[in-house]
Amino acid sequence: GTPLKKIGCDALHKEMGKKEQKRTLKKYEREGQMIDFLPSPSPFYTEKIKSCFRLGKQAQVLEEGYPRNDSLFGRTREEGENLREKLGLPEEKKVILYAPTWRDDQHTAGTGYTYELGIDFDRLWAALGEKAVILFRAHYLISNGFDFDKYQGFIR
Repeated sequence: GTPLKKIGCDALHKEMGKKEQKRTLKKYEREGQMIDFLPSPSPFYTEKIKSCFRLGKQAQVLEEGYPRNDSLFGRTREEGENLREKLGLPEEKKVILYAPTWRDDQHTAGTGYTYELGIDFDRLWAALGEKAVILFRAHYLISNGFDFDKYQGFIR
């Protein structure tokens, strides 16, 4: 997504010791030198990504959209039906994607980023239960897990 919060080198945390901050900066700078091409959805994103990942001069940022995200739009009805079938999603239910990102104020030293669910899933289930299914996918940086066992068939 578009970084509306600080990420990478622009988001070094107070909880990080000076040593960890330096190590993190060096890591991003080293990795930024290895990037040749990087997709970008907008000029705003391009500006932010160059800063936060310390991209080297060799890096070309291509403002062409996001390959993984763009493929979700402009699908035919048949492609949508095939995807529903592949994922085992009932035809009669609405599909809601809930993909929360990490929050820079929810970082714990030694643990990483955690996420506290800000949604009352009991209320959602009561309101939508038989009409919808929620596909839940947390950001890969979120280190804690989630137990949705009681919502079987509603949250996947």
